Amino acid sequence: MSLTAGQSHDGQAADDLLDHVGAGTIVLADKAYDADRIRASLRERGAFANIPPKSNRRSKPYFSTWLYHERNLIEVLPV
Repeated sequence: MSLTAGQSHDGQAADDLLDHVGAGTIVLADKAYDADRIRASLRERGAFANIPPKSNRRSKPYFSTWLYHERNLIEVLPV
């Protein structure tokens, strides 16, 4: 878990958050993480990025809406 300032962009903290991701991992993230460098970093580690593409993206990568909705199970867990 990482806390950042409210006005900072989520993508800036991505490198630290995704540093521990290993092969076979499916990363469920929101549109803030839709960046070529983040997707490439995950691909190099053997992980799969299930991130909704931004509306202005010309080439839209594969995205599973079913998997994305499963993200809710993690976000609502009590700490």
